[in-house]
Amino acid sequence: MDRRKFLKSSCLTTTALLGLKAYSREVSASTMALIKSSNMSSLTSLSWNGELRSDPDNIINLPIFTDNSSGLLYRVVSVAGSIMSDGLVNPNRCDGMAAFSLPSGNYALIKNHETSGYDSSLDIDRSYRSPQDKGAYDGGTTTLELTPSLDVIREHRSLSGTIVNCAGGATPWGTWISCEETYNAHHGYAFEVDPKDTTLKAPRRLTPMGRFKREAIAIDTSTKIVYQTEDSFSGCFYRFIPDQPSLNDLTLSGKQQALKIPNILDTTNSNGFIKVGDDFAVEWVDINDPSASITSQKDQAKSLGATIFCRGEGICMGEDSIFFVSTTGGPGRLGQIWEYKPSVNKIKLFFQSNNKNQFWRGDNIIASPWGDLIVAEDNNSGACKLVGIKPNGQTYTLASVSASSSELAGICFSPDGKVMFFNIQTEGLTIAVISETGTWEEIENLTHHS
Repeated sequence: MDRRKFLKSSCLTTTALLGLKAYSREVSASTMALIKSSNMSSLTSLSWNGELRSDPDNIINLPIFTDNSSGLLYRVVSVAGSIMSDGLVNPNRCDGMAAFSLPSGNYALIKNHETSGYDSSLDIDRSYRSPQDKGAYDGGTTTLELTPSLDVIREHRSLSGTIVNCAGGATPWGTWISCEETYNAHHGYAFEVDPKDTTLKAPRRLTPMGRFKREAIAIDTSTKIVYQTEDSFSGCFYRFIPDQPSLNDLTLSGKQQALKIPNILDTTNSNGFIKVGDDFAVEWVDINDPSASITSQKDQAKSLGATIFCRGEGICMGEDSIFFVSTTGGPGRLGQIWEYKPSVNKIKLFFQSNNKNQFWRGDNIIASPWGDLIVAEDNNSGACKLVGIKPNGQTYTLASVSASSSELAGICFSPDGKVMFFNIQTEGLTIAVISETGTWEEIENLTHHS
């Protein structure tokens, strides 16, 4: 199989380079010119042997190429605690994110914030829920507008009053779905955010998609079916089938279902019975009360024989498959990746970690421009990584935190595929990464794995 056709990214993102030299390695003007070049494939004959350069600023370790002077460069592009264009404080605990093209030709980066406190400075009238005398809940999203040359135009709040906004996903019609990862009363919903909005707007709650501890979503572009993960040790895997998919409106009615593998109630696979490559025909059971007014979605699903996936988190679309992470699945609870193929209604164990150095509890996941999956780890090790996984299941470390106990989150790529972005959550840093040669060819041609 052609590796470039193995996956196609459904999440497009970009961001802007700020003058934050205290947190950044300088990106030269010549390198920025390479980013803008339309013919970059011939600019490098370098290779990468899997080694990472130790970061003298103790933020992120990145690949160094064979000449020992070239490699990947990063800059911090957004910092929690800074004052945004709307005068509000940039929230912390940045998580999932995606980016979109604006009519002006600029880009809008939308970023989740996984918080659950209160903020009296937020506009209560435009927030989802506002407990009396405490201000609005401070979870939600921010939006960053920037030019194609990565100059910042503005950064502002775009959703507030929600809690524990962990991940989500981009829609085929160019909006962001932000998910509340909680079972709390009145919460656990998905919300739609329009990247064209330049100010905080009233929340758009997607009630028909149900209420549960939703982590992330991915939408099949051909059917508009929404696939959804649940971050629970006894969670399920869901899909929402819109009654009128052509309208691109998830506030309208539809059917919520959970996946069932006949004769397999739990895929945690502690005994190793399920092998990598094993696939199974599946069924889908209807959730009759998606609002969970009496019984949680997962309990409804399991009463109908739905299968458990241990802590379903990141999800992304491949060329004709949906890949999602079971963060604590597998014999060592180190993590699995499952692949569901709608065309044949089958699910396969695509990947299962054998040791912590290889892969340890993945979270956000994305399809890379060069055809591999990239997964961000979340394991409290003090050494979380971005792990690349090739179509044959071989892994490599694309980046690692240098001096932080934080998870990595929000892994995604710019619309043209030339810039990679991710978050270091605890420090509230959003990172932009480019290659000094202007191409990912060195990563794609990796011949050795450390």
